[in-house]
Amino acid sequence: MIHSEENILRLVGGEYIAAALKALPDSNTATEDFQESVIEVPNLGKVRFTCRRVKSKHHKSVNVFWSAIAAVKIG
Repeated sequence: MIHSEENILRLVGGEYIAAALKALPDSNTATEDFQESVIEVPNLGKVRFTCRRVKSKHHKSVNVFWSAIAAVKIG
């Protein structure tokens, strides 16, 4: 896991987290439970997002989606 002093996820705006999640493969067909994406964030530079695939069950329905768990400034 990313050490808290390196994790800048709380400093990144929601619109950039959403952009990082959109860069990932479709969560319904992905074969891995963890993925990374890199995007450019204003005032921070390049940021690598570590994302986890989450399955949410409600009765007979299952929703699968990506959730960002960490972000680290690179470069």
